Amino acid sequence: MGWTHGYRGSDEMSELGAGNPYEAPRSTASGAETFSGTGDEVSALVVDELRRTKPWARLCGILGFVLGGLYVVMGIVVVGVMGISGGAGPEGGAMEIAAVMGMAMVYWVFAGLVIYPSMKLVRYAGRIGRLFETKRTEDLVEALVEQRKFWFYVGILAVIGLVFSVLGMMLVVAGGIFAGAAAAG
Repeated sequence: MGWTHGYRGSDEMSELGAGNPYEAPRSTASGAETFSGTGDEVSALVVDELRRTKPWARLCGILGFVLGGLYVVMGIVVVGVMGISGGAGPEGGAMEIAAVMGMAMVYWVFAGLVIYPSMKLVRYAGRIGRLFETKRTEDLVEALVEQRKFWFYVGILAVIGLVFSVLGMMLVVAGGIFAGAAAAG
């Protein structure tokens, strides 16, 4: 039972026989009963923990939508300000127009990178809400699928971010070496 030490429901888990993985499950009157949908069962403890996770997942998803919206607006502002200030006007060259559109595209790409995981978090929260109503294993699986998709996406972004960080550091070091050589020679 060492793995349940410190767990909020460790007393309920020990009453269920969680200390012996080969023991048949049983229900107790302590609130650790299971709910049955179509023969599949989801523990009340699991449903309760996910219910407590739902508002935070939804909040993070909504904040992600707000951030994505701000990125979209910033892209529009960049194009608008440069158009008003004449930076991308008729006398502006192709390079200025390309630079402005490039800046706007960066904002819009960031918006897409933020909005997709936000959709996954909001869907995850919605699946938790459905699980709370039905207590069915299928709804638990759907919630976990959305959570897996979120973490898969975040993991890929973390790896890409790490690669770009290392490349950026290498460019800075190489630039410093070349600048030092140019100054010395």
